[in-house]
Amino acid sequence: MSDWLPWAVDDPAPPENAGYSGLNIPRELGDLALRRGLVVHSSEGYWSASYRPSDTMRARGNSWAVSIMQDGAVYRHRLRPTWVNWHAGGPAQNVGTDGIEMEGKEPWTQAQKVSLVRVLKETRAWFGWSAYAVAAPTNKTQEGIRQALLARPYGSLWEHRWLDATSCPSSRDEWIWLIPALIEPKEDEEMTPEEKANIDRMDKQIQELLVYHNQPQTHPMLPSVKDGIDLHRDQIAELRALIAELSISPPILSLREIATGLKIEVK
Repeated sequence: MSDWLPWAVDDPAPPENAGYSGLNIPRELGDLALRRGLVVHSSEGYWSASYRPSDTMRARGNSWAVSIMQDGAVYRHRLRPTWVNWHAGGPAQNVGTDGIEMEGKEPWTQAQKVSLVRVLKETRAWFGWSAYAVAAPTNKTQEGIRQALLARPYGSLWEHRWLDATSCPSSRDEWIWLIPALIEPKEDEEMTPEEKANIDRMDKQIQELLVYHNQPQTHPMLPSVKDGIDLHRDQIAELRALIAELSISPPILSLREIATGLKIEVK
């Protein structure tokens, strides 16, 4: 299987900080199905060229897979995301997930966001996971964590505090932003004929609406009251002229306003 994140900066984690020999859990998993998702951590501190994440691992006796610096640099600590790193507090969560450390204490920088999305997308492709989903808090017991991992789909993303008694990641995770950023648009060849037909139909409807709204709109206008009176006066004048021609006694014609407009009355 090909290496994982070959473009990242290599900063090897201590090989001894992995696995559980007393539980017959190897340092690196042979069965990829055991790896269910990832935990996004907060380093709550900073590294430098002279003090790298691997130095922290040696000092503290822990380990994780990747670190993402505030400037967006990505440090790879394992060649593959299959190591049983000591990052989340116990065997169940360390077998079922691997860890990504985000440098700093502040909200993620824009550079970190870009790198995190790239790391997550390439990790998903490496495992063949269909999509990412946000997990949920567990009861923090080993059995409870095992059951929670099995209940969630592959590619679930976790917070450390959902798996262990810790303040990590100090509310730095931005799930509302992150999950939509990880959604891959469907290519045309992946769409079903029905999906294509629906899109074509919606596109046609949109184009028709655009054409309609771009045309000049005309609306019938009701005549003003003045115009209505003038019209009826003209009609009265015509009637009077006709009566005069007939040499008969002219009737009394008048206008009366009613609810529906003006009415000509003959007396």
